[in-house]
Amino acid sequence: MSETSDIQKSLHVRYLKFQEEAEVPSSLASRLSSPLLIAATDAWSASKFRILIVGQEVLGWAFASGSYYEWPFNPVANFHDFKTNHDAVESLVQGYRVFDYAKYQPENSGGPFWSTYRKLRAGLEENIEGSILFTNLFRMSIDGGSVLKASRDDSVTVQKAPTH
Repeated sequence: MSETSDIQKSLHVRYLKFQEEAEVPSSLASRLSSPLLIAATDAWSASKFRILIVGQEVLGWAFASGSYYEWPFNPVANFHDFKTNHDAVESLVQGYRVFDYAKYQPENSGGPFWSTYRKLRAGLEENIEGSILFTNLFRMSIDGGSVLKASRDDSVTVQKAPTH
C-alpha cells in the first residue's frame, strides 16, 4: 500500500467519524456549506517539499451535476446534505480533486489566494500537479459567504455543545 493511500485511508476514517458525530442545530445545517475534505495525492506524497497551505475560509463549497465537471454523486450543497447522503465523504473528496485549485472557476482562480498558490507551486518543482495541498481554518461557509463576517451578525446563533 502506498503512503498516499495510507494517508487518504486515515483521513477517510476521520471524515466518516465526523459525518456521523458532528451536530449542528437544524436551522443552521442548511445554511452551512458542505465541509472541505482533503484528497491527498500521489504527487504530494512523492514531493520533496510536502506543503499544506492553510487559507482563511471557504466562501461556498458545494458540488452538484452540471457545475463545472462530471458529477456522478448526489448533490452535496450544504451540511445537511453532508450528514444525510451516504456517499457524501467520497463525493467531497472527489470534489476536492476535481476542484483542481479553482481551475474551472475563472471568477476565483485569478484571486490573490489562488494566484499566490500557483506561483508558489511553479517556483518549487516542475511537476506541480497536486504537489501542494490546501485547506482552510474555516472549512465551511455560512450562507455562501464568510464565517468571520457572519459571526458578527446577530442573526447567526450557535448553541453551545453539551459537555459530558
